[in-house]
Amino acid sequence: MLAALALGLALVPQAQAETALVEQDITFSSGELTLHGTVIAPATGGRHPAVVMVHGSGRVSRDGYRPEAESFARAGIATLVYDKRPKRSKSDVDFDLLADDALAALRALKAHPAVDPARTGLWGVSEGGWVAPIAAARSTDVAFVVTVGAPGVAPERQQSWNLVNRLTAAGVSGSLVDTVSRTTLGLLVGAGQFPESGYDPAPVLARVTQPVLGLWGDLDRVIPGRRACACSRSRSTGAATTATRCSPCPARTTRCAGHRTASSAATRSPRPTWSRSRPG
Repeated sequence: MLAALALGLALVPQAQAETALVEQDITFSSGELTLHGTVIAPATGGRHPAVVMVHGSGRVSRDGYRPEAESFARAGIATLVYDKRPKRSKSDVDFDLLADDALAALRALKAHPAVDPARTGLWGVSEGGWVAPIAAARSTDVAFVVTVGAPGVAPERQQSWNLVNRLTAAGVSGSLVDTVSRTTLGLLVGAGQFPESGYDPAPVLARVTQPVLGLWGDLDRVIPGRRACACSRSRSTGAATTATRCSPCPARTTRCAGHRTASSAATRSPRPTWSRSRPG
């Protein structure tokens, strides 16, 4: 039943009736930093289940996640998308600070009049699949966790796998693949240019007690989806309810084959029961 939260995880539903939405720009504080976001909610009255959308790596603004956010909202789930904290350099990455931001966003969303605070959780994609569980392990205010394309392994291992795929797709073979994916990457790690490279998600996953839904796409070439799926399934020992799905793509489309979505069929799933009532 948990896998039903796959609703809204594809970029844009193939067919979905237009539903009136309301938006509100907000600001909230994370430590000394002020962050900006937008709450997107159904225009219907009452309080709705809600989710904070936690960024992947890169400089994607809140608008980069608008398609997913609007899809959730049309399904009756309010969302908060926010601008990621600015980076001073490419090596300026701190998962703990990003988890602080996610929890600050959660507090802001729970205070919104259209949101049921008891049914508010975190959705994290890619890098957010490392960050969202950290936040959930810290705070029982997080009602549930959804990850899409969570690496499930240390960043160094994930990046090595990604580089091998990219080089192979570009026609590179032989020792050059090993040189770039292992030796050069190792030099970057040794020089301190690959922050959080050795982060191990296993201990954090073991401390997460909330329901967890993990989704991976078969054609994802950025993270080792099946390996991550297996690792997350075996390590999420603390979660009250855990569902993991490695989703095959019905066609080799850019949207489905990409890193951000598991399956376009996911958009046709019903809303999960645990977004309707807090799991007991």
